[in-house]
Amino acid sequence: MFLLAAIVLCGQNFKTFGQAVAKFNCATFGMVVTHNQSPTTTQTTFSRITIEGGNVIDHPICTIPFNVNATAYNPADGFIYAFVIGSLNQLLRIDTLGNYDILNVLAPTGTVAGSAYKGACCNTNNFFYMTANGAADTRIYYVNLSAPNAQGNYQAYPMPLVVTAAGLGANGTGLPDIVWNPANNTIYGVEGRTTSPGSTPVPEDGRVVVIKLSADGKSVTSSTRLPSPHDITGTPTSNYSFAGVYINFDGSSNIGSMYGVSNDQNNQTIWNYNLSSGDRTQISKALTLSANDAASCPYLQSDISVSKNDGLIGLWPGQTAHYSVVVRNLGPVIIYNMNIRDSVPDGIVPANVQYTAAVTGGATTKVTGVKTGAINDTINISPGETVTYKVDLYVRPDYDTSLHGGLLVNKVHAIPDYLTIDPDMTNNYDYDADRIALPVLPVNPNVRIDIHK
Repeated sequence: MFLLAAIVLCGQNFKTFGQAVAKFNCATFGMVVTHNQSPTTTQTTFSRITIEGGNVIDHPICTIPFNVNATAYNPADGFIYAFVIGSLNQLLRIDTLGNYDILNVLAPTGTVAGSAYKGACCNTNNFFYMTANGAADTRIYYVNLSAPNAQGNYQAYPMPLVVTAAGLGANGTGLPDIVWNPANNTIYGVEGRTTSPGSTPVPEDGRVVVIKLSADGKSVTSSTRLPSPHDITGTPTSNYSFAGVYINFDGSSNIGSMYGVSNDQNNQTIWNYNLSSGDRTQISKALTLSANDAASCPYLQSDISVSKNDGLIGLWPGQTAHYSVVVRNLGPVIIYNMNIRDSVPDGIVPANVQYTAAVTGGATTKVTGVKTGAINDTINISPGETVTYKVDLYVRPDYDTSLHGGLLVNKVHAIPDYLTIDPDMTNNYDYDADRIALPVLPVNPNVRIDIHK
Protein backbone atom coordinates (compact mmCIF):
# COMPACT_ATOMS: atom_id res chain seq x y z
CA MET A 1 0.00 0.00 0.00
CA PHE A 2 1.29 3.44 -0.93
CA LEU A 3 0.22 6.14 1.50
CA LEU A 4 -0.52 9.52 -0.03
CA ALA A 5 -2.50 11.19 2.66
CA ALA A 6 -3.18 11.29 6.34
CA ILE A 7 -6.31 11.16 8.40
CA VAL A 8 -8.33 14.33 8.99
CA LEU A 9 -11.29 14.08 11.33
CA CYS A 10 -14.35 16.25 11.53
CA GLY A 11 -15.62 18.47 14.32
CA GLN A 12 -17.13 21.80 15.28
CA ASN A 13 -15.93 25.40 15.13
CA PHE A 14 -13.25 26.73 17.45
CA LYS A 15 -14.95 28.50 20.32
CA THR A 16 -11.70 30.21 21.24
CA PHE A 17 -8.58 29.78 19.14
CA GLY A 18 -5.98 27.73 20.93
CA GLN A 19 -8.34 25.39 22.78
CA ALA A 20 -8.33 22.77 20.01
CA VAL A 21 -4.66 22.00 19.40
CA ALA A 22 -4.71 18.53 17.85
CA LYS A 23 -1.86 18.99 15.39
CA PHE A 24 -1.10 16.98 12.27
CA ASN A 25 1.92 14.84 13.10
CA CYS A 26 4.05 14.59 9.96
CA ALA A 27 6.56 12.28 11.59
CA THR A 28 3.82 9.74 12.31
CA PHE A 29 1.79 9.99 9.11
CA GLY A 30 4.05 11.60 6.49
CA MET A 31 0.77 13.14 5.62
CA VAL A 32 -0.76 14.74 2.60
CA VAL A 33 -4.35 15.85 2.85
CA THR A 34 -6.38 16.20 -0.33
CA HIS A 35 -9.89 17.45 -0.67
CA ASN A 36 -12.74 17.50 -3.13
CA GLN A 37 -14.17 20.73 -4.42
CA SER A 38 -17.23 21.63 -6.43
CA PRO A 39 -17.95 25.14 -7.66
CA THR A 40 -21.68 24.43 -7.35
CA THR A 41 -21.63 23.49 -3.66
CA THR A 42 -20.85 25.28 -0.43
CA GLN A 43 -18.88 22.53 1.27
CA THR A 44 -15.56 20.71 1.05
CA THR A 45 -14.89 17.06 1.80
CA PHE A 46 -11.47 16.21 3.19
CA SER A 47 -10.12 12.78 2.29
CA ARG A 48 -7.24 10.45 2.86
CA ILE A 49 -6.10 8.53 -0.22
CA THR A 50 -3.92 5.48 -0.64
CA ILE A 51 -2.71 3.61 -3.70
CA GLU A 52 -3.15 -0.13 -3.50
CA GLY A 53 -2.14 -2.31 -6.43
CA GLY A 54 -2.01 0.70 -8.72
CA ASN A 55 -5.54 1.74 -7.78
CA VAL A 56 -6.32 4.85 -5.81
CA ILE A 57 -8.50 4.33 -2.76
CA ASP A 58 -10.41 7.24 -1.30
CA HIS A 59 -11.14 7.45 2.43
CA PRO A 60 -13.58 10.34 3.00
CA ILE A 61 -13.18 11.77 6.48
CA CYS A 62 -15.35 14.83 7.00
CA THR A 63 -17.11 17.75 5.37
CA ILE A 64 -16.85 21.40 6.40
CA PRO A 65 -19.51 23.95 5.43
CA PHE A 66 -17.19 25.95 3.18
CA ASN A 67 -16.00 25.53 -0.39
CA VAL A 68 -12.26 26.17 -0.10
CA ASN A 69 -9.15 26.39 -2.25
CA ALA A 70 -5.51 27.38 -1.70
CA THR A 71 -5.12 24.65 0.92
CA ALA A 72 -1.82 24.30 2.79
CA TYR A 73 -0.40 22.53 5.81
CA ASN A 74 1.51 24.90 8.09
CA PRO A 75 4.63 23.22 9.56
CA ALA A 76 5.08 26.13 11.96
CA ASP A 77 1.96 25.30 13.99
CA GLY A 78 0.67 21.94 12.70
CA PHE A 79 -2.68 23.18 11.34
CA ILE A 80 -4.15 23.28 7.83
CA TYR A 81 -5.12 26.61 6.28
CA ALA A 82 -7.42 27.25 3.30
CA PHE A 83 -9.11 30.24 1.68
CA VAL A 84 -12.83 30.25 1.13
CA ILE A 85 -13.36 30.13 -2.64
CA GLY A 86 -14.13 33.51 -4.13
CA SER A 87 -12.70 35.37 -1.14
CA LEU A 88 -9.44 37.24 -0.62
CA ASN A 89 -10.26 37.71 3.05
CA GLN A 90 -11.58 34.52 4.69
CA LEU A 91 -8.76 32.18 5.66
CA LEU A 92 -9.71 29.05 7.62
CA ARG A 93 -7.43 27.43 10.19
CA ILE A 94 -8.34 23.74 10.61
CA ASP A 95 -7.13 21.16 13.12
CA THR A 96 -7.12 17.35 12.97
CA LEU A 97 -10.65 17.20 14.36
CA GLY A 98 -12.01 19.32 11.52
CA ASN A 99 -12.49 22.30 13.84
CA TYR A 100 -11.95 25.64 12.15
CA ASP A 101 -11.30 29.26 12.98
CA ILE A 102 -11.84 32.11 10.51
CA LEU A 103 -8.97 34.57 10.09
CA ASN A 104 -9.58 37.89 8.35
CA VAL A 105 -6.90 38.63 5.73
CA LEU A 106 -6.60 42.13 4.28
CA ALA A 107 -6.18 42.12 0.51
CA PRO A 108 -2.78 43.18 -0.84
CA THR A 109 -2.23 46.47 -2.57
CA GLY A 110 -3.07 46.40 -6.26
CA THR A 111 -5.35 43.93 -7.99
CA VAL A 112 -5.25 40.17 -7.54
CA ALA A 113 -6.25 38.60 -10.86
CA GLY A 114 -9.37 36.51 -10.50
CA SER A 115 -10.13 38.05 -7.09
CA ALA A 116 -9.24 34.78 -5.35
CA TYR A 117 -6.34 32.46 -4.57
CA LYS A 118 -5.88 28.93 -5.90
CA GLY A 119 -2.48 27.45 -4.94
CA ALA A 120 -0.92 27.61 -1.49
CA CYS A 121 1.85 26.35 0.76
CA CYS A 122 3.49 27.29 4.07
CA ASN A 123 7.04 27.31 5.41
CA THR A 124 8.45 26.85 8.89
CA ASN A 125 8.58 30.63 9.42
CA ASN A 126 4.76 30.68 9.61
CA PHE A 127 4.43 32.24 6.15
CA PHE A 128 1.41 31.26 4.04
CA TYR A 129 2.11 31.57 0.28
CA MET A 130 -0.58 31.64 -2.41
CA THR A 131 -1.00 32.08 -6.16
CA ALA A 132 -3.78 34.07 -7.79
CA ASN A 133 -6.71 32.44 -9.53
CA GLY A 134 -6.19 34.45 -12.66
CA ALA A 135 -4.19 33.70 -15.79
CA ALA A 136 -2.57 37.10 -16.07
CA ASP A 137 -1.28 37.32 -12.49
CA THR A 138 2.18 35.75 -12.23
CA ARG A 139 2.86 36.88 -8.68
CA ILE A 140 3.11 34.91 -5.48
CA TYR A 141 1.55 36.45 -2.38
CA TYR A 142 2.22 35.75 1.27
CA VAL A 143 0.67 36.26 4.69
CA ASN A 144 2.76 36.31 7.85
CA LEU A 145 0.61 34.26 10.23
CA SER A 146 2.72 35.41 13.18
CA ALA A 147 1.93 39.09 12.71
CA PRO A 148 -1.73 40.10 13.08
CA ASN A 149 -2.35 43.82 13.47
CA ALA A 150 -3.87 45.49 16.51
CA GLN A 151 -7.35 44.57 15.28
CA GLY A 152 -6.40 40.90 14.83
CA ASN A 153 -6.34 41.08 11.02
CA TYR A 154 -3.62 39.67 8.78
CA GLN A 155 -2.09 41.46 5.78
CA ALA A 156 -1.43 39.82 2.41
CA TYR A 157 1.64 41.03 0.53
CA PRO A 158 2.72 40.54 -3.10
CA MET A 159 6.19 39.06 -3.50
CA PRO A 160 8.57 41.39 -5.33
CA LEU A 161 8.38 40.74 -9.06
CA VAL A 162 11.84 39.22 -9.41
CA VAL A 163 12.47 36.99 -12.48
CA THR A 164 8.82 35.97 -12.57
CA ALA A 165 8.97 35.77 -16.38
CA ALA A 166 11.29 32.79 -16.02
CA GLY A 167 8.61 30.55 -14.70
CA LEU A 168 5.74 31.91 -12.65
CA GLY A 169 3.18 31.25 -15.31
CA ALA A 170 4.37 34.01 -17.59
CA ASN A 171 2.79 32.20 -20.52
CA GLY A 172 -0.61 33.00 -19.10
CA THR A 173 -1.70 30.18 -16.78
CA GLY A 174 0.16 30.55 -13.52
CA LEU A 175 0.62 27.72 -11.04
CA PRO A 176 -2.58 25.87 -10.06
CA ASP A 177 -0.91 24.66 -6.87
CA ILE A 178 2.43 25.12 -5.11
CA VAL A 179 4.36 23.31 -2.40
CA TRP A 180 7.24 24.34 -0.13
CA ASN A 181 10.19 21.97 0.22
CA PRO A 182 11.90 22.16 3.64
CA ALA A 183 15.10 20.62 2.28
CA ASN A 184 16.07 23.68 0.23
CA ASN A 185 13.63 26.49 1.11
CA THR A 186 12.15 26.26 -2.38
CA ILE A 187 8.61 26.41 -3.77
CA TYR A 188 7.67 23.99 -6.56
CA GLY A 189 4.70 23.86 -8.90
CA VAL A 190 3.64 22.55 -12.30
CA GLU A 191 2.88 25.16 -14.93
CA GLY A 192 -0.66 24.90 -16.18
CA ARG A 193 -1.68 24.29 -19.77
CA THR A 194 -2.27 27.32 -21.98
CA THR A 195 -3.97 25.61 -24.90
CA SER A 196 -7.20 23.65 -25.04
CA PRO A 197 -7.19 19.85 -24.78
CA GLY A 198 -6.45 18.15 -28.07
CA SER A 199 -4.26 20.94 -29.39
CA THR A 200 -0.47 21.10 -29.44
CA PRO A 201 0.87 22.48 -26.16
CA VAL A 202 3.46 25.21 -25.92
CA PRO A 203 6.91 24.17 -24.62
CA GLU A 204 6.32 25.61 -21.16
CA ASP A 205 3.17 23.61 -20.48
CA GLY A 206 3.47 21.05 -17.72
CA ARG A 207 7.03 21.83 -16.73
CA VAL A 208 8.08 21.89 -13.10
CA VAL A 209 8.70 25.42 -11.86
CA VAL A 210 11.40 25.98 -9.21
CA ILE A 211 11.05 29.14 -7.09
CA LYS A 212 13.86 29.79 -4.65
CA LEU A 213 13.05 32.01 -1.68
CA SER A 214 15.18 34.47 0.24
CA ALA A 215 16.25 33.50 3.75
CA ASP A 216 13.52 35.67 5.29
CA GLY A 217 10.91 34.20 2.94
CA LYS A 218 9.69 37.59 1.73
CA SER A 219 11.08 37.58 -1.81
CA VAL A 220 12.00 35.34 -4.73
CA THR A 221 15.71 34.99 -5.46
CA SER A 222 15.31 32.94 -8.65
CA SER A 223 12.59 31.27 -10.66
CA THR A 224 13.20 28.71 -13.40
CA ARG A 225 11.57 25.84 -15.24
CA LEU A 226 13.18 22.43 -15.17
CA PRO A 227 14.40 21.45 -18.64
CA SER A 228 12.42 18.29 -19.26
CA PRO A 229 9.23 18.74 -21.31
CA HIS A 230 8.57 14.99 -21.34
CA ASP A 231 5.38 15.20 -19.34
CA ILE A 232 3.42 16.73 -22.22
CA THR A 233 4.01 15.65 -25.82
CA GLY A 234 1.82 15.28 -28.89
CA THR A 235 -1.84 16.19 -28.52
CA PRO A 236 -3.06 14.89 -25.16
CA THR A 237 -6.72 14.97 -24.23
CA SER A 238 -6.05 16.22 -20.71
CA ASN A 239 -5.60 19.85 -19.81
CA TYR A 240 -2.83 18.80 -17.36
CA SER A 241 -3.66 21.43 -14.79
CA PHE A 242 -2.06 20.01 -11.66
CA ALA A 243 -4.17 21.58 -8.94
CA GLY A 244 -2.98 19.17 -6.25
CA VAL A 245 0.78 18.94 -5.74
CA TYR A 246 2.70 17.89 -2.68
CA ILE A 247 6.17 16.91 -1.59
CA ASN A 248 7.00 13.38 -0.49
CA PHE A 249 10.11 14.25 1.47
CA ASP A 250 11.36 11.60 3.89
CA GLY A 251 14.95 12.69 4.44
CA SER A 252 16.34 9.93 2.24
CA SER A 253 17.59 12.38 -0.39
CA ASN A 254 18.46 16.04 -0.67
CA ILE A 255 15.17 17.29 -2.09
CA GLY A 256 12.84 14.29 -2.22
CA SER A 257 10.21 14.08 -4.95
CA MET A 258 6.89 15.70 -5.79
CA TYR A 259 3.50 14.25 -6.61
CA GLY A 260 0.80 15.89 -8.69
CA VAL A 261 -2.86 15.17 -9.32
CA SER A 262 -4.13 16.25 -12.73
CA ASN A 263 -7.23 18.38 -12.44
CA ASP A 264 -9.13 17.00 -15.43
CA GLN A 265 -12.52 15.40 -14.89
CA ASN A 266 -12.03 13.11 -17.92
CA ASN A 267 -8.49 11.92 -17.22
CA GLN A 268 -7.46 12.47 -13.62
CA THR A 269 -4.14 10.80 -12.81
CA ILE A 270 -1.48 10.88 -10.10
CA TRP A 271 2.13 11.49 -11.16
CA ASN A 272 5.51 11.44 -9.46
CA TYR A 273 7.95 14.21 -10.42
CA ASN A 274 11.74 14.09 -10.42
CA LEU A 275 12.73 17.44 -8.94
CA SER A 276 16.13 17.40 -10.67
CA SER A 277 15.12 16.63 -14.26
CA GLY A 278 11.44 17.50 -14.25
CA ASP A 279 10.50 14.08 -15.65
CA ARG A 280 7.33 12.52 -14.36
CA THR A 281 5.99 8.99 -14.05
CA GLN A 282 2.33 8.09 -13.82
CA ILE A 283 1.57 6.33 -10.54
CA SER A 284 -2.12 5.60 -10.94
CA LYS A 285 -5.45 6.89 -12.02
CA ALA A 286 -6.98 9.44 -9.69
CA LEU A 287 -10.52 9.73 -8.45
CA THR A 288 -12.84 11.59 -10.80
CA LEU A 289 -13.53 14.81 -8.96
CA SER A 290 -14.88 18.12 -10.12
CA ALA A 291 -11.70 19.67 -8.74
CA ASN A 292 -8.97 18.88 -6.22
CA ASP A 293 -6.29 20.38 -4.07
CA ALA A 294 -3.60 19.05 -1.75
CA ALA A 295 -1.90 20.07 1.48
CA SER A 296 1.63 18.79 1.86
CA CYS A 297 3.02 17.76 5.22
CA PRO A 298 6.64 16.78 4.59
CA TYR A 299 8.70 15.61 7.51
CA LEU A 300 12.45 15.80 7.97
CA GLN A 301 14.82 13.01 8.92
CA SER A 302 18.29 13.72 10.22
CA ASP A 303 20.54 12.50 13.03
CA ILE A 304 21.07 15.01 15.83
CA SER A 305 23.61 14.33 18.57
CA VAL A 306 24.32 16.15 21.82
CA SER A 307 27.21 15.90 24.28
CA LYS A 308 27.95 17.42 27.69
CA ASN A 309 31.15 17.47 29.74
CA ASP A 310 32.89 19.65 32.31
CA GLY A 311 36.19 17.75 32.30
CA LEU A 312 35.90 16.95 36.02
CA ILE A 313 35.23 13.82 38.03
CA GLY A 314 34.52 15.60 41.27
CA LEU A 315 34.16 18.99 42.96
CA TRP A 316 33.18 20.34 46.33
CA PRO A 317 30.81 23.01 47.61
CA GLY A 318 32.04 26.50 46.82
CA GLN A 319 33.45 25.50 43.40
CA THR A 320 32.18 26.37 39.90
CA ALA A 321 31.87 23.74 37.17
CA HIS A 322 32.31 24.83 33.53
CA TYR A 323 30.30 22.65 31.12
CA SER A 324 30.44 22.49 27.34
CA VAL A 325 27.22 21.34 25.64
CA VAL A 326 27.58 20.67 21.91
CA VAL A 327 24.69 19.92 19.53
CA ARG A 328 25.59 18.52 16.09
CA ASN A 329 23.61 17.71 12.96
CA LEU A 330 25.09 14.52 11.52
CA GLY A 331 22.91 14.77 8.41
CA PRO A 332 21.59 14.42 5.87
CA VAL A 333 19.28 17.49 5.94
CA ILE A 334 18.60 20.70 7.83
CA ILE A 335 16.48 20.36 10.95
CA TYR A 336 14.12 23.09 12.13
CA ASN A 337 12.80 23.82 15.63
CA MET A 338 14.94 21.32 17.53
CA ASN A 339 14.33 21.87 21.24
CA ILE A 340 17.43 21.83 23.48
CA ARG A 341 16.73 21.39 27.18
CA ASP A 342 19.35 21.44 29.92
CA SER A 343 17.78 21.39 33.36
CA VAL A 344 19.20 22.77 36.59
CA PRO A 345 20.34 19.86 38.80
CA ASP A 346 18.69 19.21 42.15
CA GLY A 347 20.17 21.26 44.94
CA ILE A 348 21.50 23.98 42.63
CA VAL A 349 20.02 27.48 42.73
CA PRO A 350 18.90 28.49 39.16
CA ALA A 351 20.38 31.95 39.67
CA ASN A 352 23.77 30.26 40.09
CA VAL A 353 23.69 28.82 36.55
CA GLN A 354 24.74 31.06 33.66
CA TYR A 355 25.17 30.17 29.99
CA THR A 356 25.87 31.52 26.53
CA ALA A 357 25.42 30.03 23.05
CA ALA A 358 27.55 30.11 19.88
CA VAL A 359 26.84 28.64 16.43
CA THR A 360 28.78 27.62 13.36
CA GLY A 361 27.67 28.12 9.77
CA GLY A 362 24.06 29.17 9.39
CA ALA A 363 22.74 27.49 12.54
CA THR A 364 20.42 29.64 14.65
CA THR A 365 19.66 29.89 18.36
CA LYS A 366 17.28 32.04 20.38
CA VAL A 367 19.90 32.57 23.09
CA THR A 368 21.50 36.01 23.08
CA GLY A 369 23.98 37.31 25.63
CA VAL A 370 24.31 35.69 29.04
CA LYS A 371 21.26 33.81 30.32
CA THR A 372 20.47 32.39 33.76
CA GLY A 373 18.87 29.12 34.81
CA ALA A 374 17.82 26.13 32.70
CA ILE A 375 18.38 26.02 28.93
CA ASN A 376 15.20 25.75 26.87
CA ASP A 377 16.30 26.76 23.40
CA THR A 378 14.94 26.25 19.86
CA ILE A 379 17.52 25.86 17.11
CA ASN A 380 17.72 25.37 13.34
CA ILE A 381 20.79 23.42 12.29
CA SER A 382 22.14 22.12 8.98
CA PRO A 383 24.40 19.09 8.46
CA GLY A 384 27.91 19.70 9.76
CA GLU A 385 26.91 22.69 11.88
CA THR A 386 27.05 22.95 15.67
CA VAL A 387 25.41 24.91 18.45
CA THR A 388 27.61 25.11 21.56
CA TYR A 389 26.49 26.23 25.01
CA LYS A 390 29.00 27.25 27.67
CA VAL A 391 27.46 26.68 31.09
CA ASP A 392 28.89 27.88 34.40
CA LEU A 393 27.36 26.20 37.47
CA TYR A 394 28.21 27.38 40.97
CA VAL A 395 27.88 24.91 43.87
CA ARG A 396 27.02 26.84 47.01
CA PRO A 397 28.97 26.10 50.21
CA ASP A 398 25.75 24.84 51.87
CA TYR A 399 25.03 22.31 49.09
CA ASP A 400 23.56 19.08 50.46
CA THR A 401 26.22 16.50 49.61
CA SER A 402 23.85 13.65 50.46
CA LEU A 403 21.68 14.30 47.37
CA HIS A 404 21.70 11.41 44.86
CA GLY A 405 24.37 9.59 46.81
CA GLY A 406 26.75 12.52 46.54
CA LEU A 407 26.53 12.79 42.72
CA LEU A 408 25.77 16.04 40.90
CA VAL A 409 24.05 14.87 37.71
CA ASN A 410 23.54 17.42 34.92
CA LYS A 411 21.40 16.31 31.95
CA VAL A 412 20.76 17.63 28.43
CA HIS A 413 18.18 16.54 25.83
CA ALA A 414 17.75 17.33 22.11
CA ILE A 415 14.04 16.93 21.34
CA PRO A 416 12.73 16.90 17.73
CA ASP A 417 9.39 18.55 16.95
CA TYR A 418 6.43 16.91 15.21
CA LEU A 419 7.97 17.55 11.77
CA THR A 420 11.15 15.63 12.48
CA ILE A 421 12.22 12.01 12.67
CA ASP A 422 15.60 11.32 14.24
CA PRO A 423 16.70 7.81 13.18
CA ASP A 424 19.02 7.46 16.20
CA MET A 425 17.58 8.81 19.42
CA THR A 426 20.29 7.20 21.55
CA ASN A 427 22.59 10.19 21.00
CA ASN A 428 19.91 12.82 21.72
CA TYR A 429 20.64 12.65 25.45
CA ASP A 430 23.78 13.06 27.51
CA TYR A 431 24.73 13.80 31.09
CA ASP A 432 27.73 14.68 33.22
CA ALA A 433 28.10 13.32 36.77
CA ASP A 434 30.52 14.71 39.35
CA ARG A 435 31.16 13.43 42.85
CA ILE A 436 30.37 16.16 45.39
CA ALA A 437 32.12 15.93 48.77
CA LEU A 438 33.45 18.17 51.47
CA PRO A 439 37.16 18.85 51.01
CA VAL A 440 39.51 16.73 53.10
CA LEU A 441 42.17 18.85 54.83
CA PRO A 442 45.73 17.48 54.54
CA VAL A 443 47.41 16.19 57.72
CA ASN A 444 50.38 18.25 58.91
CA PRO A 445 52.85 15.92 60.72
CA ASN A 446 54.32 18.87 62.58
CA VAL A 447 51.10 19.64 64.38
CA ARG A 448 50.66 18.05 67.80
CA ILE A 449 47.18 17.25 68.99
CA ASP A 450 46.69 16.59 72.67
CA ILE A 451 43.52 14.97 73.87
CA HIS A 452 42.64 15.45 77.53
CA LYS A 453 40.14 13.30 79.21
